Amino acid sequence: MKKTNIEKLQERIKQNFDEFKADTLKLIDDESDSMFEMIQEITVKQEIYARTRKSGWISESEAAYLLKFAEPLKMLAEAWDELQFDTDSEFRMLVEYVLDNDENANNFITIEYVNELKHKHGSEISIKKAMFLELMETIEEYERLKNMIEKEGGDYCYNEE
Repeated sequence: MKKTNIEKLQERIKQNFDEFKADTLKLIDDESDSMFEMIQEITVKQEIYARTRKSGWISESEAAYLLKFAEPLKMLAEAWDELQFDTDSEFRMLVEYVLDNDENANNFITIEYVNELKHKHGSEISIKKAMFLELMETIEEYERLKNMIEKEGGDYCYNEE
């Protein structure tokens, strides 16, 4: 049987939550003080995860929108922090807030971009590592262009005619 968007979204949020727990446990093992710094984030993500397990919290089309992003749990958690919601009706307002935010594509990684990174860097690489590699490539390209301009006397782009 084909899964609904809501079921797919619940699976993605569960995966996000499981990855968050694993990353958090690594931090806690590395630095015991970091656990206290993360309590709010842990609480918010756990609350959102629990609310997304309930039926009726989202429509199929809304779920399809959130499925465009790699970390819908993070999107909802950041909105939760910003809006400080704590009841089911307010949580519904939080979902609507996230859905109506035109900046989502600028502020969150889309699945399309994740797929591009996985294709470029290999499917086994983590998204964080792939993003780091992309950043390093950008820095290297900047340095290459900077050196080329300096080698040409610093006015390479300005005196072309």
